[in-house]
Amino acid sequence: MGKHKKPRPRGAVSSPPSDNNALETDHIDKERLKTEWPEAAALARLLMDANAPAVGVDVNGRVTVWNKRMAEITGFHAERVLGKNMSDFVYGAQRKSEIAAVIEACVVDKRPELELRVPLLTTTGRNTQVLTNMTPLLAEDGTCVGVYGVGQDVTEWAIQEK
Repeated sequence: MGKHKKPRPRGAVSSPPSDNNALETDHIDKERLKTEWPEAAALARLLMDANAPAVGVDVNGRVTVWNKRMAEITGFHAERVLGKNMSDFVYGAQRKSEIAAVIEACVVDKRPELELRVPLLTTTGRNTQVLTNMTPLLAEDGTCVGVYGVGQDVTEWAIQEK
């Protein structure tokens, strides 16, 4: 059996791990990234170490990256979030379907969604507001393999806006 090389995404995060053993302490399989998608490894490190909230999802909307800042903002550690649907962590039924539709549109249209306000649940039952740009993650052949976003916590701003 020969090895089939997977297409490498340009400047983005890894595709979802195939099993829980693929997850390392930083919640990204670094060795797999280095081997299969070397350009993605640098971006993955940046996302994980960013002071800004960062999230990545696969084409089905399942969380593949949840950085330390997202964990601080929401109280949900990556172990609890990875592999679950992103909309499970969105506050409000209507917003859940809207966010799922935005992710799907990014995948299908292969275009970013700019200035998306995402109300996220917290472990305390409240919500926190993250303003983000969702960017499609494209493989070398142009196939969308996921979506990632880096944003900012705008919870205090949203409270003052009311």
